[in-house]
Amino acid sequence: MIYIYRLLRGNIDLLLYFLFRNRVFWLGLPLAIIARKFFLREFFPTKRSYSSLGELNKIVEDRLGVQAALDLLNRLKVQGESKPESVLNKKVFFVYSPDIKNSKKNIGGNFIDWVNSAKYAGCKIGRFDASKISYLQFNNPEASESDNKKILEVETKKLLIKISRFKPDLIFFDINYASSYRTINSDTIRQIRLITSAKITGVADDMYTEDGFKSIDSWANFMDICFFSAPGWSNRAIRNILFVPYTIDPYRFYPAKKKKKNVFFSGVGNIPRYGYLFAAKKYCIKNNINHYIEIHKRERKFSLTRIKFDQYIRESNAVIEITARSKKVRPTGGRTFNSLACKTLIIMEKTKQVDILLEPFVHYIPYDTKKELEIAIQFSNESTKLANKITNNSYELYRRVLHGNKVWAQIFQFAFNKKIINKPKNIKVKK
Repeated sequence: MIYIYRLLRGNIDLLLYFLFRNRVFWLGLPLAIIARKFFLREFFPTKRSYSSLGELNKIVEDRLGVQAALDLLNRLKVQGESKPESVLNKKVFFVYSPDIKNSKKNIGGNFIDWVNSAKYAGCKIGRFDASKISYLQFNNPEASESDNKKILEVETKKLLIKISRFKPDLIFFDINYASSYRTINSDTIRQIRLITSAKITGVADDMYTEDGFKSIDSWANFMDICFFSAPGWSNRAIRNILFVPYTIDPYRFYPAKKKKKNVFFSGVGNIPRYGYLFAAKKYCIKNNINHYIEIHKRERKFSLTRIKFDQYIRESNAVIEITARSKKVRPTGGRTFNSLACKTLIIMEKTKQVDILLEPFVHYIPYDTKKELEIAIQFSNESTKLANKITNNSYELYRRVLHGNKVWAQIFQFAFNKKIINKPKNIKVKK
């Protein structure tokens, strides 16, 4: 039954992908809504926060009025906040895989945001391509145990040589995957400790499920400290597992001199997203709204180049974010944070994941129905003064909290806090 379920879901996903790319709205939109109901057990909700552009404008005006009244208190709070030490000239060595699923056929991963934000903050950067010894479920899954052992030995030697030459203050790993005998693991970290006194840390960007938390918990047993950046899980910070905000690459994302498009979305198409994407694209075409709303399967040949993707986020009035991945999981993604830095309005499917960082109608426009999404797009196109106030608020939040200077100061502050960091143990690697 599970096999039939997965086969059915996969085939429907492919059909919706084909219909979307060929703009077959009459069939694609109702089929996408039915598929969302079947697999997520929900239609688009019927309860709305707003039913017209006038209602949305009134909500935004009221919320911005409350926010303005709090500005003085916020400024006083910032003045009283402690200022962490500068990270200027600190040496950070990054260990990560540049491409999604370790394949150069696929789009580049987002870990480069961590690298470039540290560089912009004034850190000196070293790096190691860990494609051969990370995410191995996508890399030679049929290789024998002895072959994998040999690969790990060879790559570990290369890693140790680079670390020895660079002499870092901090080593920063991508830990979005479960450690195993085939990947970087506790023995790798033990060997690193023999050649350096650098603090050993890592980040899991996508920790938003119980399995994800178990994975990062296993890393925390043998690393000094582990970070995650899914804001909705910030209450899971325990021991040496801490939340830091997702940092933004300031070389790629910054306010454009001129906005050239109204609405933008480029990302993976899947059943939770298709209904809203069909609706958004159909609405933009019907109302002659300048837009780029396209989907891909992470393959470079079907995707925007990184340069074009960055340009579209910078130069669009609004970016659509669709948060649902299952019935319960609604995390936000890179488009959300990157848009803040570009003064681009975020139109985001309702999610509690961002409640600790962003306030609805003050930092972004939430939607929870097809009709609300259409009104939000209309808002971005017509209510420009209110939209600009929201994006100015968002940019100020980015500047004060999410900028690389702030985030990397937090990372160093935590990593060198003796009360927080782990006392490493020799952990055996499970096969």
